[in-house]
Amino acid sequence: MLVPIRALFNGTIPPEYAKSRFGFEHEVILDLLEEPPSDLNEIIDRLKEIELKGRDLIAKPEVSFNLKDIDPEWRGHAKFANSVSRAEAFKETLDNLNNIHANFLIPLLEIWNGQRGALQFSKILGKHRLAITKPNERITNILRSMGFLVLLDTTLNKKAISKVIDRSPYEIVEIQQESLPLNNIKIKNIEIEGMRSSQWSPSCLDRALTLAEYLKSMHPDIAILGLKKYVDDLKLDGYWWLSNRGTNQFKGLQAIATFGTPQTNVGAAKAEYRTLFGDMDKFDDYYRSLVKVEFIQLVGRFRAHLYPNKEFLLYAVGTGLDLEYLTELGCQVEKQNVVELCPEAATRRQGDKWKLFNFCYQLQRAGERITQEAIARGLNVSQGWISKLFKGQSLSWTEFRKIFQSLYKSKYLKGTGIIGPENINNEFLREFARLRSD
Repeated sequence: MLVPIRALFNGTIPPEYAKSRFGFEHEVILDLLEEPPSDLNEIIDRLKEIELKGRDLIAKPEVSFNLKDIDPEWRGHAKFANSVSRAEAFKETLDNLNNIHANFLIPLLEIWNGQRGALQFSKILGKHRLAITKPNERITNILRSMGFLVLLDTTLNKKAISKVIDRSPYEIVEIQQESLPLNNIKIKNIEIEGMRSSQWSPSCLDRALTLAEYLKSMHPDIAILGLKKYVDDLKLDGYWWLSNRGTNQFKGLQAIATFGTPQTNVGAAKAEYRTLFGDMDKFDDYYRSLVKVEFIQLVGRFRAHLYPNKEFLLYAVGTGLDLEYLTELGCQVEKQNVVELCPEAATRRQGDKWKLFNFCYQLQRAGERITQEAIARGLNVSQGWISKLFKGQSLSWTEFRKIFQSLYKSKYLKGTGIIGPENINNEFLREFARLRSD
């Protein structure tokens, strides 16, 4: 019945089966197995009956002489008999171990037969891995056996809890404590390149360290949180999924900075979701909610409601973070690019575009022409590099110069356009410099 699964392990799976970056997923494995046999329930019951306990697998030697009780002239024979008997018992034990079914077999068959669970096949560090996720029936039974159950958590998912305890969500009463708006928390959503995943390049890590040092210079008592794998590199004061939850460690602290996105392993999240809900409908919403709750928990670490007259500041550093939902809690959210906060923490290309804006602004104020040669001299780079900054970009060199000059002039004529190099507010220039806030 399970022969088709061998194709996963030996690499002979037909090409029509799609492989994601996380390996072969649930549907592919079930498609390989096709329809379960009609007597699968009986097969599962029989396997459960013949499951052996560890002590039943170990064979005992039939002969075991105590050499102290044997006459010296016969001890050699007794010793030989003992060794033969132990060898036979070892072989019998080995046969028992080889004949017992693998511990993944019953859960695999149960999922194949339609029970809740998830299957995923992947190759990690050169080794094949078949992951099987099943509901923890022991936990479910314990929770269901309680006459009255109280769960205290700010960000509980009622639908997920209802699946864990196998009860209708309508049987769960959700009680929320009225809380004051957190309008004394300002959040700076800092966009930085290279942090979309948890695998940062050496360049990204260096830029993150530069920004962390800058923030410490601005706020000597700031707490830095991030992904646990970078706790030593960034000298973190805490990390996601622990320090951003249920702690008073940062109570009353004026500033906190976080680096990276608290993204749960996608494969594990998919397995959990399928096991709980039985399908993958609305999984994307569920996955986004996992990130949201970590940030919601994070803003609570200030305990800002206890200090209504104190202003708090959170720097959330990442790639593509959407934190607008935190305004519903009363927080002020401002989107900013890292180059606007700390140019040294930007990529070379983006940093040089920012320097280019500044220098062009200075040239205009001095009444000099904006040329690539003048900019190259001012930035101490080659003219070829200035040309590369515009190659394949949203603005050509000619378009950039025309827009920049017209905006500079409109500043004096109409009071609009470029206010200064520290505040580029033209959407074309912001897109060219990768400063778009959407």
